[in-house]
Amino acid sequence: MSGNVLFLHRPEVLDEGELDAVRAVGWRATTSVLDVSAGDLVIARHYAWPWPKQLDRDVAECGGVLLNNARAYAYAASPLSWSADLGDLTPATWEDFSRLPEGGEYILKGAKADKGRWSRMYARGRAAAIALRSELQCDSGMRAETIVAREYVPLRVIGDGMGGCPIADEHRVFVLDGEVVARGAYWPAEDCTTPPTPSAEIPAAFLRDAVSRVNGCLRWYALDVSRTAAGGWIVIEVNDGQRSGLSEVPALDLYRAMAERLRAVPTAPHRLTSPH
Repeated sequence: MSGNVLFLHRPEVLDEGELDAVRAVGWRATTSVLDVSAGDLVIARHYAWPWPKQLDRDVAECGGVLLNNARAYAYAASPLSWSADLGDLTPATWEDFSRLPEGGEYILKGAKADKGRWSRMYARGRAAAIALRSELQCDSGMRAETIVAREYVPLRVIGDGMGGCPIADEHRVFVLDGEVVARGAYWPAEDCTTPPTPSAEIPAAFLRDAVSRVNGCLRWYALDVSRTAAGGWIVIEVNDGQRSGLSEVPALDLYRAMAERLRAVPTAPHRLTSPH
């Protein structure tokens, strides 16, 4: 299937080296959905937003199929969905703030968290979480989003971020059709005062468990995982691979591994039976 892959992309938001890596593995690259041909497997890199359903229709009319369709895109954008599937592997998540335990500490986010200032994502206690949600709902960038509260789990800190947001020992792990295809540190080395745990040391059993709970809902996705202050591991985010930055994952390593995986598993239907 690797010779029939179309890399549909927005060039202005690609990471360094991505387009060269795509061409190196033999995929066709384009910036227009009009170039989709019958039988193409389409990787819509930073292309589906804000109209994923329309992209589904356009690609289907051309005879192609998306690696991640609109339903998969919606699943990745819904912390309530993937946190329910991951269960105890990720922090507890609430949409109904009246159910928040009064004495808890929380991280608030929409489709993503505002990592520019700690005060824009962290709240101690239910009342503070409700007040912060109101503030975020007035923000033009989050006004139309569902804002959730997630249990605050202290993470291993490896640097001091801007706005008081600590830099955690976090890693981006790319998964395709149930197999880890690439991994790397989330933060660049120059942002860290302490080296992160080598990504190769993320426990295999932990990753297998996480993948088994998400697998089938998305073909290609990124698991953002972090080492906790207590020394364990936890899943922080699930992201559609088509819209995830590469962080410190080398583009050529990722796309070579993806091309090999697609040759082994050219098609895989979306399950998307999660009731959440």
